[in-house]
Amino acid sequence: SAQDNSARHVWFKDDGTKMFVLGNQNTKLYQYSLSTAWNVSTATYDSVSFDITQDGSTVAAYFRADGLKFYVTGNLNDTIYQYSMSSAWDLSTASYDSVSYSVTAQASSPIGVWFKDDGTKMFVLEPGTTGKLFQYSLSTAWDVSTATYDSVSADIEGGTGGTGLFIRDDGEKLYTVSNATDRVYQYSMAAAGGWTTGMIRIA
Repeated sequence: SAQDNSARHVWFKDDGTKMFVLGNQNTKLYQYSLSTAWNVSTATYDSVSFDITQDGSTVAAYFRADGLKFYVTGNLNDTIYQYSMSSAWDLSTASYDSVSYSVTAQASSPIGVWFKDDGTKMFVLEPGTTGKLFQYSLSTAWDVSTATYDSVSADIEGGTGGTGLFIRDDGEKLYTVSNATDRVYQYSMAAAGGWTTGMIRIA
């Protein structure tokens, strides 16, 4: 709360020694260090933050596994923004790539973003009672300016929309959370391409 009183998202470095919190009040990412990996009680603020000046409402972030790229969902402009860090997991070296992708044609006020681990697929979550999950392909991996909509989407369980998204590394499970029902929903991936009810194949 000393940094932002409207935190919206959290992400960890894969070894658990760094934590990143996305604030909506100041539209900033904040960086923390954990002296004991994965134990947030040992976290301290690094006095390092990065302004997300491209959108006035920042609601979700995704970090590439190597810590050199991150992406922020802005639901004011319905856009995914792309950033780079010249030193891995160090926000003091972050800069905007001047690269973004508008999902306005599909998602109203998007609330989450996720990528396939090779950067060739992107998934955007829309909240609300008509919420959907939308699928995109990137012709150049990790470059959202090359994204195109796959004309593939699925309704979120129970028509409740979603407020958070997680996809397992192997692409066989995905999870959404709803603040309308206070539930986490689990989905299995379809065995063949395309969507069936509540199912997707990441390929």
